[in-house]
Amino acid sequence: STGNASLIDPDWNLTPAGGGNWSGLDLSPDGTRLAVTNGTDAGSQLWVKNLEDDSPPNRITFEGEFHVRPRWSPAGDSVVFISSLGGVGEPTQVWITAADGSGSPRRLAAADVEIEEALISPDNEWLVYRRGGTTANRDIYAMRRDVDSAGQPLIATDDDEKSPQLSPDNRWIAYVSDLTGAPEVYVQPFPDVSRGRWQVSVDGGVSPLWSPDGDALYYVATDGMLTRARIRATGTALAITSREPLFQMNQEYVDLNYPALEVTPEGERFLYFSFGTGQDAKVVWVRNGLAAALGLEG
Repeated sequence: STGNASLIDPDWNLTPAGGGNWSGLDLSPDGTRLAVTNGTDAGSQLWVKNLEDDSPPNRITFEGEFHVRPRWSPAGDSVVFISSLGGVGEPTQVWITAADGSGSPRRLAAADVEIEEALISPDNEWLVYRRGGTTANRDIYAMRRDVDSAGQPLIATDDDEKSPQLSPDNRWIAYVSDLTGAPEVYVQPFPDVSRGRWQVSVDGGVSPLWSPDGDALYYVATDGMLTRARIRATGTALAITSREPLFQMNQEYVDLNYPALEVTPEGERFLYFSFGTGQDAKVVWVRNGLAAALGLEG
């Protein structure tokens, strides 16, 4: 197995307060920092850990009590997240803050319903987010940054759509839909989704994740197997050329409503949370199917 256990402070307690669950983790674009949500006595707060040294993690949110699902900006200088900073009685919104904890968060998007996932496109021009509740009737919206004052429906049907992920070249959007009655991973062109749709998973799939070079999509199958679907793009068409099981993930590692898996920039290692008794959490690296805990645990 591949250790790297010394990269993360083993004394960092990540046990969520009140038995809550992890809401997300995200590696910076260069793979050197990890952003996570940690439930504490102060609520759900965002932290950033430098993976290249032994420095302690840095808390980057302080106002309010609910900040979850961090996503790095393309430049790696900011973190986008879902927050209740809009105030009591307001639906959750999209906010952004500096990755070093400086300054104050600012709002990127709000709606008359909850927004529960958000990301900035690789070209930094779009904000893509998921509106709706936590179990059904969810839709994916998009807005062009610094141009649109309000988001527009992108993938919004009578089906349930969630877990949007943009390809590294900004040309494709992957997501999960229950179009067939069960959650499956699909891909459509971005931003013009009218040009086609391709089903990536078979017999169920969640947590889509693009490979760094964009030639594959990873997803977690119904049986908990992390699967790699090879993709070939030809013009405006897409083909799924193969599906390959990689390694088994316990289902409790997987957030069914949000991608809870990361891959390093070189594409050699995966990163996800493992939960033990009492919701104690470990971060696990996996290379070639061999897992190694990083010591990031409660």
